[in-house]
Amino acid sequence: MHRSSLEADPDLLRLVIDRFENGDAGEAIDAILADAERPDVVLNDLFGVGQDGWYTLVSDAIDGDCLDIGPGFGRHIHLLEALADTVYALEPDPLRLRFLHARARGIDVVPVRGAENDIPFEPGSFDTVIAREDPADSGPFCDRIDRLSSLLAADGSLVIELDGITRASGLTRLAGLETANAGRSFRSLSGLSQSLLPRYASSLERAGFESVQWYAICPTGRWFEWIIPLDGTATDWLLASQRPSSTYGQLLHATATAASRLGALKHLYPTYLAVCEKTGRSGESETTEVLRRGATRSIVFELSDGTIQRVRKPPNDPRHAHFNERAASVLSHLYAGPTSFTETLPAVSLEESATGPVLVDEPMQGDPLRTTVQPRTLREDPQYFDQVLRTGLEWIEQLHDGFSGEIKCFSPEQAQKTLSIEALDFVPPLPSSPVRYRSVPQHGDFHPGNVVVDESGSITTVIDWEYAAFRANPVADPAFYALKLAEYAYGDFERGIHRCFVESTPQSRVIYDRLGSFCAEASIDPETFAHYVGSSFVEQISTHFEADTPYQHHTTPRNKLATLEFLYVHVETVRDRLSRQVPDRPISALRSD
Repeated sequence: MHRSSLEADPDLLRLVIDRFENGDAGEAIDAILADAERPDVVLNDLFGVGQDGWYTLVSDAIDGDCLDIGPGFGRHIHLLEALADTVYALEPDPLRLRFLHARARGIDVVPVRGAENDIPFEPGSFDTVIAREDPADSGPFCDRIDRLSSLLAADGSLVIELDGITRASGLTRLAGLETANAGRSFRSLSGLSQSLLPRYASSLERAGFESVQWYAICPTGRWFEWIIPLDGTATDWLLASQRPSSTYGQLLHATATAASRLGALKHLYPTYLAVCEKTGRSGESETTEVLRRGATRSIVFELSDGTIQRVRKPPNDPRHAHFNERAASVLSHLYAGPTSFTETLPAVSLEESATGPVLVDEPMQGDPLRTTVQPRTLREDPQYFDQVLRTGLEWIEQLHDGFSGEIKCFSPEQAQKTLSIEALDFVPPLPSSPVRYRSVPQHGDFHPGNVVVDESGSITTVIDWEYAAFRANPVADPAFYALKLAEYAYGDFERGIHRCFVESTPQSRVIYDRLGSFCAEASIDPETFAHYVGSSFVEQISTHFEADTPYQHHTTPRNKLATLEFLYVHVETVRDRLSRQVPDRPISALRSD
C-alpha cells in the first residue's frame, strides 16, 4: 500500500485529522507547514487534484454505484462523485477513514471500513470498481481480478492501475522518475513476471472482460505528467512533441525513442491504466486522446493521423469549473475587437460534462515564446531582451486600447485593501497617495510561456485565460510579464528582481525604459504602477480562497505569497526608478470619455 509522507509522522497525522474533523483546515495546513519534513509533498498528496485528472479521460467508464478501493485520503473523491451516482470508498486504515469522513461531508460519498481481500459487499453490487496498485496480500493477479470482477454488475466496468515491470522492480526510482514512497516494497524477481503486460492482458481476458483499453501513465519525478493510449499514434506523437533541455532528459528521450522503434516501449512503462468492460464497446473513436496533467484543468489533445485536431480542458475537480467559465466569458467580450487583435485570441467554446464546463480550443499555431528564447541570450544581449519585452508589451497595449473602461479612484487605504489576502494575512504597503487608473481587460497570467509566436517572433495566439477579467487594473499584465521574463532570464525570481528591477544593469534600464513609456502612454503614475506591480500574483492566490477550491490548501499559493512578499520589499525602488522615466503628468490626463 502506498503511504503518504504525512504518515511518516503519526502524531502530526492525528493532529491534522483532528483539525479537519473540527473544520479547522487552516490550522491543519499551518501544522503541516510547520512540522512536516516535506510540506510540499504532503500538501500535494492531500490536495494536488491535478494528479487525479486522468479520471476525466476515462469518465465514460465510470457511472452508477462505484466502489473505490483504497482511496487513501480521498484527494479525488469530489471528482469521482461527479462522475458516479454514489461512491463507496473502501479504506482499511482507520486514520485515513477519519479523514475521508471529514472530506465527504455534503457529497454522495460513503466511506466504508474494509480491505480488498475482505470486501463487505455482495457480488454484482457495483456498476464501476476502481482499484489501484496491488495490496501486499492480494495474491496472484488472476485471483485478484476474479475477485474484483465478481463485484461488478453484468455490464460493469473495472478501472485499475497496474505497476509495470520497471516500477515493480524499482528501476524507475533508480532512474529518478519517481521518489521512493515511504513503506513501499518492490517485487522479488520471482514475482516480477506478474508485472508483464501480456500477463495482465491474459488475466483480464480470462476474467471475461470483452473490452480492455490500455493506457500508459508517464511520470516526471514523483507525479505523473502524461497519460497516453498504448498505440503507436499516441506514442509517436508524444515522443516527437517533447524537447527535453537537460542532458539527462535528452538521454531518456533517446532511450524511449529507440525502445519505441523496437516495439519494446509499451512493455516498459512504469504504470498502466486498464479500463475493462464486461460488454464490448460499439465502434471505435476516430480520434486518439492524450492527457497532460494540469493544476486546475487537465489538457486533452485529440489526435487524428498524428495531428492535433482540437484541445479540451476539463476541470480536474468540480470546484475548478469556474476557471473555464471565466476564460470563455472574457474572451466572448474580446472577440468584438479589431481583427488584427482578435486573430491572436484562442477560438474557444464550452462543452458540458459531469465535472463542469470543458473549454474546447483549436491547436495552437507556433511555439510558446519561452521555448524560442534562451536565458543566456537574454542575459548577454540587452537588445534581444528588449525585443522579447517589447513583444509582450505591444500586445498588452492592443488589449487595453480596444476595451478601456471607467476610471477607478481609490484612497490609499482602499487601494491597500484591494491587494490584501486575508486568508494568508498578506497586506501590501500603504500607498503614499491615492491611486487612479482606467480599468481594462486583464489576461491575469501573461508570461512568455502563454504567448505563442511564429518563426518570425510575431504573436499568433495568447493562451490560458483562466485568471482573466474584463475589468481590472492596467498594471497587472505588463508588470507580470516583465517579472516573469526577468525570472526566466536569470533562472530564479529573486535573482531576476535584483538584476532587472533593483540593480543598475542593461536589462534593468531596458525594463524601466519600456515600462516608463507604457505608463506614460496609459497615464499610469509610478505610485499606481508600484502599488499594483504584484496584482497578478494576488489574483492568482485570492481566487482559490474565494471559490473554495482544493488548490487553496496547496503549496503553490503559499509559494506565490513568498514571491509577493519579496517583491513588495522592493516596491519603493520600483516606484522611484520608474519616476525617473515617466514625465510628470496630471491625473486629469485620464480622460473620462
